[in-house]
Amino acid sequence: METRQTNRKLVTIGLLVAVTLSAIEGTIITTATPTITSELSGVKLMSWIFAAYMLAMTVTTPIYGKLSDLYGRKNLLMFGILLFIFGSVLCGFAQNIEQLILYRAIQGLGAGAALPLTMTVISDLYPYDERAKIQGYISAVWAVSSVIGPLVGGFFVDFISWRFIFFINLPFGLFSTFLFWKYYHQVFERKNKIKVDYIGSILFILSTLSALYALVVGGEKQNWTSQTIISLFSFSIILFIVFLFVEAKAKEPLLPLSLFKIRNLVVTYAAMFIAHALLIGIEVYLPVFNQSVFGKSATASGLMLIPLSFSWTIGSFLSGRLIKKLQAKTIILYGTIFCIIGSIGMYLFHDIELLIYPFNAFLGLGFGLSFPIYMIIISSVVEMEQRGIAIAANSFLNTFSQTIAVAVLGTIFTIKASIYLNGQKLVLGTHLTNNQVNHDLIIKAVSASFKTITLFMAIFSIITFLFVLLLPSEKTDELQVKVVQ
Repeated sequence: METRQTNRKLVTIGLLVAVTLSAIEGTIITTATPTITSELSGVKLMSWIFAAYMLAMTVTTPIYGKLSDLYGRKNLLMFGILLFIFGSVLCGFAQNIEQLILYRAIQGLGAGAALPLTMTVISDLYPYDERAKIQGYISAVWAVSSVIGPLVGGFFVDFISWRFIFFINLPFGLFSTFLFWKYYHQVFERKNKIKVDYIGSILFILSTLSALYALVVGGEKQNWTSQTIISLFSFSIILFIVFLFVEAKAKEPLLPLSLFKIRNLVVTYAAMFIAHALLIGIEVYLPVFNQSVFGKSATASGLMLIPLSFSWTIGSFLSGRLIKKLQAKTIILYGTIFCIIGSIGMYLFHDIELLIYPFNAFLGLGFGLSFPIYMIIISSVVEMEQRGIAIAANSFLNTFSQTIAVAVLGTIFTIKASIYLNGQKLVLGTHLTNNQVNHDLIIKAVSASFKTITLFMAIFSIITFLFVLLLPSEKTDELQVKVVQ
């Protein structure tokens, strides 16, 4: 019987479409949220439109990664995309806010497979020297999609209906699934006896959900020192400790602890963890600063992130070309240096509007150069049988990093602002028309708070650089890829 061949070009197109859907879904809903909550009468539950999606996606990411190592990538990836489409269609037909939150969770359950398995398939399909170029494409698509998401969402809200921000996923998702089904033929040797780590999976889900829920509601709906938040964090830590004991004894652990004995992997995880905290800091708080201090509209404020997206794309393409000439560590160091320049520049000159654009570009160039190479290191230092969980663990840590960063930086932002506002709480989005304090005082409060955020961004970029210095300089060897080409 003749073995069918994988069409790498068409499969890669399918992967790019899947990444686009996953990336744009995280931001396309932002501009539509006020309209959605108004129509569905759900302002009080507005934050859960985002939280439900994020929680479901985060807790399932490592599980999809591990299952792909046990059962193969193809079917799991198609299942994840189809589940994402199903959730999207349900969201489009939601009749109340409770339904929408439930359907967003279903979307998140599918999205948990999209990004990590996409990266894993890329690593399976392409050898080391070619992988950087493709990872660069993936990284560029992610950056551009994240920025244009709010613009697309605004277009649907203004000219069609908010429901189409969900319906639009249907044709593209089906197209992507068809390409995987028709042209991706993985050579996968399944073990005779597979023992799924059910206990470890349950412990991981409960521990993660407890921590993430505490981070979502902490500082806003609950004080960080409240009994509820402390109990949630305590419960999460206890379950995680039990989880580690279970994983140490499991025959097929959800998260093999042996991964954390690989120095290159641990250092890369740590560097990306800090780098994603830096990224979310600029994506969340720069638009707030622009609207509050420079008086820009939401759309115009979002457009100020375009230099970051554009230079990220350039950096991603450059990393694919440089990997054949330079060592991976060298390219990442260049990227982190650009991030240091951008973040320190933002700290020193954030009050000069014209200078925000070039420093944003420096940050984007740094992310574009380094992120694809990080992924190459992760996929290259483990055997193919552990590649799925290694990449999924990275995706999980990145999301967890951003959740922590938003919670911590948000608390710092509001505390710093309250000092200028004589103890009154700053309510973003309404403060410019609020008569409770002087308008100029609010601008000073937001400006001072954002300066503190940029200071942390500069610290994050320097810490990332120090972690990268711990990477070895030699090129990483890897096992032969087992994919029919």
